[in-house]
Amino acid sequence: MIWSGSSVLHRLFSYKITIGVLVCLALLFVASSFMNLNARERNYVSLQDIHLASLNLAQLRNEASMFDRYLLLVDSELANPLSLTIHYDILWNRFTYLLNSVEASVLRRVDSNTESIEDLYTRFNQLSQPVADIAGGTSDAATLALIHERWDGINVDIRQMVIKNLIDGESGNITEQLDRDLNQIRIIKVGLLVMLWGVLVYCAFALIHIRKKFVMDSITRTYNRNYLQRKCVVNESDTYIAVEIKNSQQILTEHGGAEADTLVRLCAERLSNSIQKHDLLIHTSYCEFVIVKKNSSPNNCGPIIDQLIDRANFEWTIGNTKVPIRFVAGVDSAVCDKHTTRHWHTRHRNALRALNYALEKQINYRISDDEMRLAFNTRAKILRGLVKLLRHNKGDLKLWLVYQPIVTAMFSTRIAGAEVLLRGRLNDEIDIPPNQIVNICEQNGLGKDLGIWILRQAALESAHLFSTMNFNGFLSINLNPSMICEQLPDILKAHLLSRHIPARQICLEVTEDNAAIDFKRSVPVIQKIRGMGIQFALDDFGTGYSSLEYLHRLEINKLKIDRCFVADIETNAKKSQFLAGIISIASKMGVQTIVEGIETREQGDIAIRHGADYVQGFYYYMPMEAKLFHHLLMVEKAHDIAVEKLITG
Repeated sequence: MIWSGSSVLHRLFSYKITIGVLVCLALLFVASSFMNLNARERNYVSLQDIHLASLNLAQLRNEASMFDRYLLLVDSELANPLSLTIHYDILWNRFTYLLNSVEASVLRRVDSNTESIEDLYTRFNQLSQPVADIAGGTSDAATLALIHERWDGINVDIRQMVIKNLIDGESGNITEQLDRDLNQIRIIKVGLLVMLWGVLVYCAFALIHIRKKFVMDSITRTYNRNYLQRKCVVNESDTYIAVEIKNSQQILTEHGGAEADTLVRLCAERLSNSIQKHDLLIHTSYCEFVIVKKNSSPNNCGPIIDQLIDRANFEWTIGNTKVPIRFVAGVDSAVCDKHTTRHWHTRHRNALRALNYALEKQINYRISDDEMRLAFNTRAKILRGLVKLLRHNKGDLKLWLVYQPIVTAMFSTRIAGAEVLLRGRLNDEIDIPPNQIVNICEQNGLGKDLGIWILRQAALESAHLFSTMNFNGFLSINLNPSMICEQLPDILKAHLLSRHIPARQICLEVTEDNAAIDFKRSVPVIQKIRGMGIQFALDDFGTGYSSLEYLHRLEINKLKIDRCFVADIETNAKKSQFLAGIISIASKMGVQTIVEGIETREQGDIAIRHGADYVQGFYYYMPMEAKLFHHLLMVEKAHDIAVEKLITG
């Protein structure tokens, strides 16, 4: 049935939004990874370096106290001035360590500690010369007063920095800063986790939506082929129907794009309204649908299909035009046998074969049966046999050539040439019509391979007729449609002329249908081959897209008049006059005529009386294999020699 999806959900779970959410998910994953690494780094710092930073501050405070004490002792002349220099160097090294060492990086990152330490270091460095003067004994009371004045400010600032960062020996601002950083990281991580869960929930619903869309057709809102494959909804008690719009290719060509989508949607609605609620409608391809009628009886399948098609047919109004939309169906009927199990692929294939048969025969529907399945299986075997044979492998299909002599009208026993005919047999028991072999090859891309095989085989069997027996007649070979191509001249040179068969004794037959495939392309190819000396005949004249223009534009040498103009010619005066008219027109255009299908003496006499140049048919000769044809020519030649001896005496 038709599915009415929500447009809001369709937009919400569109491909663009879904891809955007997936990109966000990837970014969130990267951010989470970065935050996790940063948190690990902070945790590592808090466990390893905070104690060391606190120790450095304590050492700075102690070393500053020792410098202050020795400054007072030196001022009271109770200590050696060199000891002041030693404690100055110790305190100076502590400042350098705090500014440059990796271990003190934690301390430098807190608030403005770096600026404070640099300021203290700069100010303390200014005491270097006065301290050196005291140690050298060159100082006076003014120098000591200057050192006391500057050191007192530095000492106060050192105490304030230590108090600021350390309280009673525990970490102060250092741990507070790290705690703030870690709290921020935790907040960000919580936010990221919430967003991540939101994205995952969206992705879960998007996946459900996409899975639903995977089995739904976007144009018709019906189930598609994927649903058929995934759900296995076809039971043996169901009737499987393949439905197609008649002349769909023509309609799509004239009304493509959005108009075609509208048509397909309308067809889905019509078909949906023509079936029961429990039946399934599946859109398998652009103009093809499948209907699964649940629990239906195989006995009254025909009337049900008739009714379904009648209800579904409609008039499509597009602009000011009404286009009749008609459906064609192929049916694989239900079976009552509970032990029978067929996969839906098998049922789909059977329905499609029945559909193709209905389209070919231009009927409303066809029900698959044993006869039709046997025909398709035979066709498949023929195709496999052709593939093997044309690839020079042994198979179940055998092909060979036969030759039907063509006689002159003036001397009805005189062989003027022969038509090369194709014969085929499957499994040494089933004779295959030549036109079926040609059609299968043409439909499966083997047409040119078959044509080359015929040319090669004809040359192999007939070359010695011209080289050793001096046969003066012509060999007439049928060209299938794929052979009329730009490569044909080279193919003829490679497989006929290279075997020393004279070009003037080769006659290639084309049917009107072949020429109509691509008239503009056929003419240059035929003219080029005529320039090589090879003749052309138009075969089955009057049965295809008849046009006298072919005789003129293709520059045909011979015209083969189909047997349909010869049947009952003895008793049908109008048909006899029509035959006479065709022969007369051809004669005036300088085209020789060959009348086919002569089965009685009366038919041959009438054709000859009307002016035919050649006659061909069972009355004169049946098609025969190459050896018998060669023997026939040898007998005729021996007869000619004997007659010539009698005449010359």
